[in-house]
Amino acid sequence: MVWIKKLVSIKYNVIIILVMLKKYTYKNLTWIDAENPSKSEVGSLMEEYDLDPAVAQEISLPTYKPKIVRNDKYIYLVLHFPAYRHTHCGDMPQEIDFVIGSDFLITTSYCHVDQIENIAKIFEVQSMIERDYFQDNPGALFHYIMKELYKGLSDEIDYINDSLQTIEKKIFQGQEKQMVIALSGVNRNLLNFRNSIDSQTEVIEDLEDIGREFFSLSYVYNLNDIASEHFKVQKALEKNISLLSELRETNNSLLSTKQNEIMKTLTIITVIVMPFSIVASMFQMGMTYAPIVGMDYDFYWVVAFEILIAILIFIIARRKKWL
Repeated sequence: MVWIKKLVSIKYNVIIILVMLKKYTYKNLTWIDAENPSKSEVGSLMEEYDLDPAVAQEISLPTYKPKIVRNDKYIYLVLHFPAYRHTHCGDMPQEIDFVIGSDFLITTSYCHVDQIENIAKIFEVQSMIERDYFQDNPGALFHYIMKELYKGLSDEIDYINDSLQTIEKKIFQGQEKQMVIALSGVNRNLLNFRNSIDSQTEVIEDLEDIGREFFSLSYVYNLNDIASEHFKVQKALEKNISLLSELRETNNSLLSTKQNEIMKTLTIITVIVMPFSIVASMFQMGMTYAPIVGMDYDFYWVVAFEILIAILIFIIARRKKWL
């Protein structure tokens, strides 16, 4: 691996800094990995590998839509990969630009990608022990990188599935209210995943067609394998989205049922207590003659009458199975 140094002038002071431009070589294969490259770094890549100015401009800044461009000397590919746990991009998808030539591969990212770092370590080991993990073919290296990226997405989706299983248990443990927020958070992550993965579909299909012309016929298997990995991630994602929808519907039903039961209980209690208010208001009316009032133990007679009515209402509610 080669770390490339450059001179940076700040006012009148000149300092030497390390930049995130790494170069790996194995036999006839060269891999350049650039993390958030500067204009000068992109310029050096454009000059060394004869990149089109439009492509050089594209890899200088993030691109918001996946794309693929075929050139006589290389294929330029832009893909976005969603991230959930192991991300250094915040909530933004991880963009990776690929320039695949006949004897070189350039990868460009705008934040740190763990899978790229891990593959770089494997590449260095290959160089030392001369084991042909990637042969000396940029297409084979690209295939390996894509497999690892999709494997990482599968692990992320499995983690989300575990979260959904945990939420399902808590829903049936009576924590419906708390799970509303948890389900909303998972829904947001799954939607972000689906937006990124679905946006790759057309590009992956175009890659299969373009790759057949650009690479040798023996590479067709690798192209089909990449498309297959993409399809597997899509299916796993849709399965989790379906599970989320069912859990949300179940949670809402249980929550609604619990709220209805609470309202029903409160209504019955209100009906039972209502006679106390009615009887009390009747004896508060300014009438010349009021029964019971003035008799011995009149207060207790009134209270007993109210309790009797409440008991009768309670018995009727129990027989009607309102309670």
